[in-house]
Amino acid sequence: MIQAGFEFEFGHDVRTNLITQVIKHHFPDNKIYVIDDEFEEYKLRSKHYFIFKTDISVNVYGCKYANTEMTTPVFIGKKAILESFKKIFDILRVLDVKTDNSCSVHINVSFTEDEETQRINLGKMYVFINELQQLKIFGRGNNVYCKQCISRKRCMSIIRDAKNDNDLIKRLEKYLLLSAEEHHQAIAFDKQENKELYITEFRFIGGDYIDKFEDANKILNTTLDAMYFAIGKNKKNNISDVLKKFKFNNRLGEDLKE
Repeated sequence: MIQAGFEFEFGHDVRTNLITQVIKHHFPDNKIYVIDDEFEEYKLRSKHYFIFKTDISVNVYGCKYANTEMTTPVFIGKKAILESFKKIFDILRVLDVKTDNSCSVHINVSFTEDEETQRINLGKMYVFINELQQLKIFGRGNNVYCKQCISRKRCMSIIRDAKNDNDLIKRLEKYLLLSAEEHHQAIAFDKQENKELYITEFRFIGGDYIDKFEDANKILNTTLDAMYFAIGKNKKNNISDVLKKFKFNNRLGEDLKE
């Protein structure tokens, strides 16, 4: 099954322990830790914890606690992922957390062991996700922590040079893996040891996101569907239609600042 965890960045005026109490009430089966350093986070690394820490890249003006990052547990199955995402959004809004251009939400997606034999085709994932379109939803194209993996010009070059659709998918995947060596990409990949399976991180949600749940939820749904498409288990969409949309959007789109 598909599984996903999130990283929420925000500022707040209420005490952190009040936020953790409310989270614990709604997620009673998950432990919560508030930590001071990354080594401590590494020791606590688990699929079952909420972890609160300070993120120096976040700085929400006017907040008493201006740079909080909350990492969630991993939620398994599309229904649980979507429900948990909405519940966390609702909690943060009730607690009146603040977000601005220094904030983002990272979505980390992979598959459970029962589907680990399925190879994730990153080229197929990329054409389905349609990076250029996703970056525009929250205006993330110019953000230094959310760099476009493949520019529109490069996409058009790859499209022109490809011999056929299969070759296009292979070329996109090859370029994605090269771009993955860069820091702060909009889509990042972490290859699991000795496996053709990737934990994929999506950074399309950001800025003043807290009151834009519908847009955030749309991106989450698209990323989950894209990952299923990448292992050949999204029956609602065929490759020809997805590629037509991808090519059309890249022809009409405008390059984002790189």
